[in-house]
Amino acid sequence: MAQNRLISKINFKNPWIFFISTGLLFLLFLGKGRIFTLLGNCWNRLHPDCWSRWDSGLYLEIADKGHTLFLCPDFPGAWCGTSGWAPLYPFIIRLFHGLFPGLSFAEWGMYLSNGFWWASLYWLYRLIRKSNWSNSLILAAFGLYLFMPGNVYFHAIFPISLLGFFFLGMLVYLQESQFWKAGIFGFFATLSYSIGFFLIPALAFWMVENQIRRGGWKFERKLLLPQLPVLVLTALGMTTWFVYDYWATGHWNALFLIQSKYGHRIDLPFRMLARHFEIMLNSKTPWEFAEELQNYFVWFLVIYSVVHLYKIRHSQPFWSLYSALLLMFWWIPYSGTEVSALYRQMAVLFPLFLMLFQTFPAKSRWIFLSIMILFTFPLGYLFIISVLV
Repeated sequence: MAQNRLISKINFKNPWIFFISTGLLFLLFLGKGRIFTLLGNCWNRLHPDCWSRWDSGLYLEIADKGHTLFLCPDFPGAWCGTSGWAPLYPFIIRLFHGLFPGLSFAEWGMYLSNGFWWASLYWLYRLIRKSNWSNSLILAAFGLYLFMPGNVYFHAIFPISLLGFFFLGMLVYLQESQFWKAGIFGFFATLSYSIGFFLIPALAFWMVENQIRRGGWKFERKLLLPQLPVLVLTALGMTTWFVYDYWATGHWNALFLIQSKYGHRIDLPFRMLARHFEIMLNSKTPWEFAEELQNYFVWFLVIYSVVHLYKIRHSQPFWSLYSALLLMFWWIPYSGTEVSALYRQMAVLFPLFLMLFQTFPAKSRWIFLSIMILFTFPLGYLFIISVLV
């Protein structure tokens, strides 16, 4: 009880107190990463050798050579190269390497991932400063930063922290009705990760739904026009990617040419539920069982969140946007193919859950967070031993 009274007296709206708190949180974040490496017997601790896996090599190759596209030598009719992966993270790596060449591309990739995770705490401060968040809610948000499903990718040489920074910034500026700033962050979010493309239809859907809900079927310029910059600038981000690919490879659609060979498709996600259940039952280790079990947990969390948003739709002006993004960012990867890196897509949902945590009942927040903690270390271990891609 004394501890609870002490916590309740902390003023997180004070910038110095918040900065010190987030510094401590960053140390816990690094300590969590150290536990991952110990579990996986990677003794280089925070060295890039522990945090470069699978697609990391593609991002580092883009940093070195830019986007490439060529016919696969061992896969007739298919396209290979690096154009299927978003360019912003590698370009930032190359920029910092050019300014400070004493560090390798891989080292800069790891440091930037950790740095953008910490930088994204700024958006939490803006949320706290502009609303009545209780200290209990703030501590739960800190827990979400540490233990969000897929959180191992916040440490690794992947653009997930970068996407989280820009995606969350877009959502915060939307909440503040600063649509030009939201659009700028949406622009960079689409360049951060390939699934950022789905921000565009989700934003369009929200604008139409908002127009109909507030203005009926009669077009209301005062409702729609102020919101247009966020959609236009976000779409411009994807256009910029296409223009760059045309300049680098001669094909504006190089992203789709490369990704087509993986068999991605949009299907009913329920068809994959049975397949993933079969994979879970055939797991060879408890760790791999935990990986598939977490997929079902995230499915429940997404459905719970969408239903919850519908219930509070009259007080939550962004309920349709958040719902569309939750379903798109989880449904499409889940239903697309068995080889989708679902554990990475979980981390992509982080900005949405942070925005929603404040609306969840307190008991639900702590139950969800407790389950996230249970899954964190098995998934971190599987990443370090290169099971997760």
